[in-house]
Amino acid sequence: MTDVLVVDGKEIEIPPIVDAETFRKDALALVAEPFTSKFGALFLDELDQPGPEFTYLVDGFLSDGDKSIVGGASQSGKSFLAIEIAMCIAYNIAFFGCAVRPGLVIYQAGEGARGIKKRLRAWRKHHKAEFSRDTPFVLLRSPIDIYKPDGDTDALIAEIKTLCTMFDVPLRLIVIDTLNTAAGGAEENSSRDMGMVMANIAKLNAATGAAVMLVHHMNAGGTKLRGSTAIYANVDQVIVVSRDPVTKVRTARLDKQKDDEAGGQFQFELASVDLGKYPNGKPITSCVCLPVGEKEVLRRGEEVKGFWLKDAEVLFMRAFFEAETKYGKPIPDGLVVPSDVRSVVAYDDVKRAFAAMSPSDSLPTENATETDIETAKQQHRDKLKKRITRAREFLMGAKVVGYANKFIWFTGRPLRAFPKTLPKVAEPVDDRGEIEGEIPF
Repeated sequence: MTDVLVVDGKEIEIPPIVDAETFRKDALALVAEPFTSKFGALFLDELDQPGPEFTYLVDGFLSDGDKSIVGGASQSGKSFLAIEIAMCIAYNIAFFGCAVRPGLVIYQAGEGARGIKKRLRAWRKHHKAEFSRDTPFVLLRSPIDIYKPDGDTDALIAEIKTLCTMFDVPLRLIVIDTLNTAAGGAEENSSRDMGMVMANIAKLNAATGAAVMLVHHMNAGGTKLRGSTAIYANVDQVIVVSRDPVTKVRTARLDKQKDDEAGGQFQFELASVDLGKYPNGKPITSCVCLPVGEKEVLRRGEEVKGFWLKDAEVLFMRAFFEAETKYGKPIPDGLVVPSDVRSVVAYDDVKRAFAAMSPSDSLPTENATETDIETAKQQHRDKLKKRITRAREFLMGAKVVGYANKFIWFTGRPLRAFPKTLPKVAEPVDDRGEIEGEIPF
């Protein structure tokens, strides 16, 4: 008797259940050609034969050819860490002591591409690297859409394949920074929408054979990756980056490791790198990732070169040193200063020197009245007061000068603009020893 299933008032016949032996005989009768699996069948006698294996791209953290996420709150340093991983792979440099598999890296920066350029310059300067057309790293600066069916997934795959032909090393890593920007109009909390996004990530992964690393944000509470659980579920590794608000030390923790042990972590700091000046004199800086402790070593090395001052602060210190030369005096009784300070200067003397070095840039015309002249002078005095106050407050905060009871003093901090403040380089020691023989006279 045939079983019947009723659906919407319609009867649907269910084929009778076939026993296993009958099914096997029917299957054998259908086999006309050697078996070829469409689904990657592996028999156990083939287990040790050559083929794809689990290997690390970054030892202990990221597996080769898989999908991963570097997640963190805003200002946590997640993008800086992603760049550090990428550049270590491109240059075959150990990543925080972990070996890497070197090769080509494609970094898609749909969020903050101009900022990424500064970060790359900072990495180049800190590591004293030379960038060339042969350096296996390519920055893709245009936003992408890997959500919509007519989006950029196929075009991205095609471009990456073309880029691969320009290098003689294998493609190892594709970075998408950030997932939110690349997901277009997808609703992050929708498992359907993010399932489609992650399916396209899987398509990119399968088509290129490279590891795909996504940079992503945390939820408002900072407890998990933002959005649908489909994001976390469809990657092989998740590295969560957090920042201590007091020490500014960052911790990168391996929150998920699909085929190995999770829980590994390391700490790092962001060290500022000076990249020059903007036209208005403001310094251009960016940061690099350093193991905890190395930032202090770098700071001490930079300190020997001298603290960098902006033009207004250079003018203030020039006025200070001139006033100190002319009017410096021993420390008055009752004035508390650091033990290594030997003299102080009246702040009024510094202001007079500062004013002498800052002529007015808005002189009255020949036909100006006395009122016009006095108004212009007052405006100039007001500008000078603001400039010198801002400079003094900055220099006090930077521990270049101290100020109390209308006296000011220099702390001795080395300043790049004033060579006399820099530590003296020790003269080379003549270690040739004494010349043997008797003294002739």
